[in-house]
Amino acid sequence: MMLLEVCIGDEYRGTCPPNAILLGVLGRARYKSVEDLNTVQYLLLDRTVHGSSTALGKTSMREVSKVALTGPKKQASTVKVLDFLLAEVTVLLHELENAQLMPDSVNVIITVCIVSYSALGHPHAQSFRRYGELQSTTHKLATLLFSQVRSSSKRTMLLDGVFLSFATVTPSIAELLSGKRLILSGIVCLMRVVDLEFWRELCAHDNAETQSDKEVEEMSDGDFRPQASNGKNKSLLITFSHNAAAAMSDSMTFRRSLAAKFCFVSSSEDQSDQHHPCPAISRTFVEYITSLSPSFFICCRHFLRDLFDSEVSIGTEDATALLLYLQSILRPYTLERSELAMGTSLDVMIGLVDLWTDPDSGDLSEAAMEVYAWFVTLAVEMGRASPHVLVCLSILLQRLIRKSPDFGTSLDISSARTQLFKVLGQGNLDVKFYVGNNLSEIFGLFVLSEHEGILGDVLATLPAAANWLDGIALRLHVLCCLAQSWPTLLRRCVYHIYEIPHAVPAASGHAQWCLTQVSKSLHLHDSQALFRLFAPQILYTWLEAETVTSIAFSIFGYDSLKSLLLDVQDEVVGQIVMRQKEEQGSQLARQLERPLDHIIQESIGKAVGYSIAQDIDSPPSRNTQALGAEASLRKMLGKEIYTALVIADFHNVLLTIFRTMADERSVERVFESHPSYLNANKKYQEMKTISSSAEILPANQQPLFRARHLLDEITHVCRRTNQEAENVWTPFLYVYLFRGLLNTLHPALGSQHA
Repeated sequence: MMLLEVCIGDEYRGTCPPNAILLGVLGRARYKSVEDLNTVQYLLLDRTVHGSSTALGKTSMREVSKVALTGPKKQASTVKVLDFLLAEVTVLLHELENAQLMPDSVNVIITVCIVSYSALGHPHAQSFRRYGELQSTTHKLATLLFSQVRSSSKRTMLLDGVFLSFATVTPSIAELLSGKRLILSGIVCLMRVVDLEFWRELCAHDNAETQSDKEVEEMSDGDFRPQASNGKNKSLLITFSHNAAAAMSDSMTFRRSLAAKFCFVSSSEDQSDQHHPCPAISRTFVEYITSLSPSFFICCRHFLRDLFDSEVSIGTEDATALLLYLQSILRPYTLERSELAMGTSLDVMIGLVDLWTDPDSGDLSEAAMEVYAWFVTLAVEMGRASPHVLVCLSILLQRLIRKSPDFGTSLDISSARTQLFKVLGQGNLDVKFYVGNNLSEIFGLFVLSEHEGILGDVLATLPAAANWLDGIALRLHVLCCLAQSWPTLLRRCVYHIYEIPHAVPAASGHAQWCLTQVSKSLHLHDSQALFRLFAPQILYTWLEAETVTSIAFSIFGYDSLKSLLLDVQDEVVGQIVMRQKEEQGSQLARQLERPLDHIIQESIGKAVGYSIAQDIDSPPSRNTQALGAEASLRKMLGKEIYTALVIADFHNVLLTIFRTMADERSVERVFESHPSYLNANKKYQEMKTISSSAEILPANQQPLFRARHLLDEITHVCRRTNQEAENVWTPFLYVYLFRGLLNTLHPALGSQHA
């Protein structure tokens, strides 16, 4: 085809990536390694790429020629090519009429037929004076080819040649029926030469041959070794692997999938148009596919996936027939534990999910519900599902959750969301990684206020055992994915990632990798910027029960704990003083190698702001002799030094108080309760009329203090500096505070934070 298009003068658009693959042991191992490449590299923290991540059979297009002829030259070239093809087709037809078809000749004849049919579809071919002769000769050659295959005593060998020839050039169904390339029209034309009766005869012949196949134990996959068969019919099984990965590329499924594709293309003739290139699934084809034995049907899994991925349409009655047929597949003892049978059934359920979830679909919905109930009750609850089946089931559950998160409750079984979390909890590492990578999509189906609760459900199903490093790595990976996807989950996920290395030091490398990925997704300079963004919350939660020296620094890219403490010194000092943790203060001084009082003086703004807010929001008990946080700070520094420092850093003290105010809506009531702020209340009401929102926003980072004490805190600071609270609002202070509040807005925190 490359030579044909170049000779005709068309621009060569590349080869079509083949859709069917036939692999041996090494090929399957390679396929599996490519499939698991990202997971393995993450677990091993291997940043090098060993081999291509391109899936087998998905080769990139090769552009060979961009030279295009126009006008008379192009037409003349087309005529010469068609003359050559006519001569070749005529010679092959004569040879085939006078000799027995040999396996070596199959590929040659099929190649010539495809090229000839493709050339006949060229716009300039109609002007070829021997167009009709080439068309009829090509059709005779193709018809004779399949006729001899049908009647030959070597039919199996000849069919293998047919399948292998088509497999190298046949793309996906969507691509095949799009007609975007000359070669595609040629492939379709040749496929339609073979009628459905040919394939029905083939199936009947194969059914007869499989009656004497090997015993069930020789064919079942290790995970599905049956118990006593109790006289069940074993003839349903044929000699193919029940392991999905192996069966997807063995010879039996290879033949059956291509045969089914032949049948579909033959039955879809003249149904497509330019607006809907993929035709509807015909009743004839549904009757054919449901007439197959269960074993042959599940061998068509690769084709069925391709079929539903191509966005073909199907009638309700035909879809009902398919789902009723699925029930017959899952009933026999010999197939009820087959990974391939369950995976194929789930693929069909996923492909038809938009139809059977329609409440008005009647019998279709009823048939689908029976299959769905079987999977969630028997396959999952009773442990019959392999990891591969659980992955397929998770895909179906996610599709159902998009329709309705509570789907399934009408059947007296758990909701689709609950079932998905069960799959996440029960599955092995492969299942957990797959489901975890896609969990972020689930959160998009719920209102933002429910995200915290759903995150709790997710965390309860993720591995938490400290002695299972791979499981902990998975937990970190899921938290990383959620933090990258949802600002509502960012703060909690970052903290959970931070705390894990303390309990599992061996997971520090994975935690560092995850925090780096989160930083990149938020367009931060590095993970240290991420730490600075969430330092208030991380330190507030961590220092409540842990020591300063236990703060994890390497996972954020710091060379030492001292570097981290210097980077967020104000925050560390403020929280230690607020909590009056003397031991933590001593640890800080030792780490920074300086006297504690000198360190506090450098960070006096936050130290005083936090202390005053803490004392007023949660005053010390009157029954104790304990001093408040501010009183302890004044005692440590001395009254004169303390007062001088507060006066010098007055603006930062107020800024700290404003930044840590929680539930700003209660400020209105605060203004109303203070007569001296009536004018401020009036202006506040005017601003609300311009723009305001009644939506409840997520809480800010801790520490946070109740807004109803705002004016009391301001008044307290002013008394310490011998000022009147009503007279301190100079333009400089107002602008400074306003800019300071605006600086708390950050794109990484999401729009709700703003």
